[in-house]
Amino acid sequence: MTDKKYALLSILIGFVFAQGTALYGVYASAQTAPPAQASSLSMGTPFAKVPSTKASSTNDSDTAQIPKNVLNAVMNATSEKSNPDIHFSPFPLQITVPDGHGGTLTAVGGTRFPTADGLGQVVFFFHNGEIADLSSDKEAISVLSIKPAGTGSFAITYANYRPTDPMVHPTLPPQTITYTWNGNRMVPSAHLDSGATNGIEVVHTW
Repeated sequence: MTDKKYALLSILIGFVFAQGTALYGVYASAQTAPPAQASSLSMGTPFAKVPSTKASSTNDSDTAQIPKNVLNAVMNATSEKSNPDIHFSPFPLQITVPDGHGGTLTAVGGTRFPTADGLGQVVFFFHNGEIADLSSDKEAISVLSIKPAGTGSFAITYANYRPTDPMVHPTLPPQTITYTWNGNRMVPSAHLDSGATNGIEVVHTW
């Protein structure tokens, strides 16, 4: 073998050896590096199921909100007449409107507690931060939404059931009642339909 061929062969062997070493380094790094954590966005996180006790609202203001301890005190002082151990737990949303005289009105739904199915609900009305009225002296089966309806008013929509309907599937059209402040209490535009209430009376000590 000539000196020129020997030199070329040496260069080729050296090149192959260098490439092999580099590839091995990449492989070794991949084996020892900790696994990358998947992004919560790329993987997707399951959305929490929204309980039926949560009413919808178009209000996104943080003003005139009722403190949690006040809500809890009022709802703990409200119970079923036939079962005084059943009280109420507040919805997470508060809906506030002006009363037309420089004050505010706030509506907060409450669900009977303890509960196995999330049904049996009443809406609590506050005037300038103090409890003023209830939506009814009987529990609604399910409050679907609470929305502002202008100065001093709220529109509350209730699920409406036929006697044979399962609780998961009301087949009557929902009932919407407008509640308007008269200076002393909230006046409803109608009474709850028989299919919108479970008939359980509600009493309070506030």
